Amino acid sequence: MEAPERNQQQLSETQQRGMARPYNLTRRQVTAPTFGRHTLDGINQLVAQERNLSTRAAYRRLSGLNEPQVEGVAMYGLNRVQVTNANYGEHTTNAMHILSQRGLAQDFNAAYQMVAGLDEAQTRGVTNYGFTQQQVTAEGFGEHTLQGVNHMVNEGIAENAQEALPMVAGLNPTQIEGMTRYELDRNQVTAPEFNATFIAAMDALDGFVPQQAGSELFTSILSLAEYQVRGLGALDLSLQQVGLANGEDGLEFITEPPYSQVNGATIETTEFLMNTQSMEGAGAYDIAIQLNARQTQGITEYGLLPEQVQDAFFISNQDTILETIGQQIEAALATNEEGETNEIDLPLPPAQYAMAQAAFDTLKENAGKQLSPEDDLAATEKEIVETVAATTGVAAAQPAAATTQATATMAAMATPVLPKNLKRTRSEASLDNQKQQSSIDRKTDSSDTKKKPGRRKRP
Repeated sequence: MEAPERNQQQLSETQQRGMARPYNLTRRQVTAPTFGRHTLDGINQLVAQERNLSTRAAYRRLSGLNEPQVEGVAMYGLNRVQVTNANYGEHTTNAMHILSQRGLAQDFNAAYQMVAGLDEAQTRGVTNYGFTQQQVTAEGFGEHTLQGVNHMVNEGIAENAQEALPMVAGLNPTQIEGMTRYELDRNQVTAPEFNATFIAAMDALDGFVPQQAGSELFTSILSLAEYQVRGLGALDLSLQQVGLANGEDGLEFITEPPYSQVNGATIETTEFLMNTQSMEGAGAYDIAIQLNARQTQGITEYGLLPEQVQDAFFISNQDTILETIGQQIEAALATNEEGETNEIDLPLPPAQYAMAQAAFDTLKENAGKQLSPEDDLAATEKEIVETVAATTGVAAAQPAAATTQATATMAAMATPVLPKNLKRTRSEASLDNQKQQSSIDRKTDSSDTKKKPGRRKRP
């Protein structure tokens, strides 16, 4: 008969010692997750301190404790509650030893009270810098605070740690970095604009325009538009890509296209493409800088793909396409109790990007088809809704008024606005758009009881 699997488990030398005399522990006790050599050492220390204490009783005091916790009980006389307190660790026992050795605490229990509940940085603030518990538990205190204190003392700005602490107290790691790396003062690093992106932009500018003092870099970045700071600091773009050049008197705005046309939408679209299409910054930027306002809106608010907004079909009919896509998404999502289609919010949530992309593809597919006024409307409407549902898994509602309007708009677009030959002049495309818009306006004016879909909600 085979022995149970647990009896075949290999025990370590320490576990075997625990089951042997004088410990006589059970297999379950020596295979507990926290059992180790520190457990046996702790038992030995407790038994040596209390002659009438059995090894089993000593084990019960230490069971479930890790090495620093066992050390706290066996060597420093702490109880189980103290060693399981928040933030207790090896740094706590080390601090107790240091404070007692320096005569800063009468006994180990007093030393414990000085550092109880403190994390490693706070504990070092007490033992190495002479700060009080109140000082190290102030909001924002951490490892970065100690780095700031060291900087102030080493640079001769403060004579000692106690004098340096108020200079850096309450600052976050990025603010301390601004002080230590760029020698900025407290007023500069607490400016509303100063953050991780700001200091990253300073790093970038330091590479483009070397040998500038920290305060000069700070002033230069502070003078830039927010989108330029983000382009330099968050997207790793060049000065030229954010519309800047290094002139004789400092940074200058580029006045020649295409970089003179860079604006917030360019940077927003670049970042959007990087995040949603996993594109590199340079590739995303090269697309973003070529787009007009409606193409940018198609990407950032509707989630259309770059190739869709750069298609000749979109360029020739961009206003109507975005309006119609909005109507179709509204119709596909839901209707309210009155039977009216709910309005969409722009920008669309990422979950609806696929719906917009599918709607665009359907519109383009039908662009060259000749649609009959009424017989084909229902079929086309069904095709749009089914395409969206198949792409996204969203069950479409029954066709509503907005759906019919969306399909009618697409039908109006189908023949005069979107001929098979797309090599038209801009003036011809503009004339067709005007005819199309007149058709839409007549359809819309026919009823004043329906809510006009596809509009951005007012706040």
